[in-house]
Amino acid sequence: MINFLTASQCRAARGLLNWNQLELAEKCGMHIQTISAFEHETGTPTKSTLGKIQLAFENEGIEFSRDNGLRKREDLIIKYEDDDPHECFNKFFLDACKTVKDTNSEILCSGGDERRANNETIKLYGDAVNSGIKIRWLIEDGNTSVMGDLDNYRWMPNKIFVNTDVKIIYNDCTAYIMSWRNRAKVIVIKDKHIAEEARKHFNYVWDNSKPVSHSTSKIKY
Repeated sequence: MINFLTASQCRAARGLLNWNQLELAEKCGMHIQTISAFEHETGTPTKSTLGKIQLAFENEGIEFSRDNGLRKREDLIIKYEDDDPHECFNKFFLDACKTVKDTNSEILCSGGDERRANNETIKLYGDAVNSGIKIRWLIEDGNTSVMGDLDNYRWMPNKIFVNTDVKIIYNDCTAYIMSWRNRAKVIVIKDKHIAEEARKHFNYVWDNSKPVSHSTSKIKY
């Protein structure tokens, strides 16, 4: 990752993706005036703003170089990384929700556990569901700490459940959550064939797993 995205790189990246300024602003969750001021070099965006713009491009396969260049990657692996595992996951999940919103697909979570979520993550889950995004969960047998509609959860067989193995499938992406490491990481592989295989496996396990009978969670969304 380059340290600072330049205005010319931003304009060129938009051209490669055939995005206008409004489309880029929506992808980043910011005002079009922020994008316009940056590209016309009439404003100085913060590092956080530059990071969001750069990440929006990188999520679409744009790779930047330090010599003010860029290219479209043929293979696409996106990595989120942070010392705080919650912050790492939340950044990823926000981007996943934007992708799903654009394609009207669902989010499939295998091996997840809502007991690990902090307040911000729980709010993100609730916002996603309330906006119309469907999330289906394969969780550990006997785990009754579920916050959403029971129909969207299944108890997966213990013989295939791994406590640290969390995989999330959405659109053409397959994400692997590695929050147990010293520095939390989410690795996203954007490949429709890998996502299709992962989705078929998820649905097979779903069809052969037990419905969740009840919830003991005090939090609902």
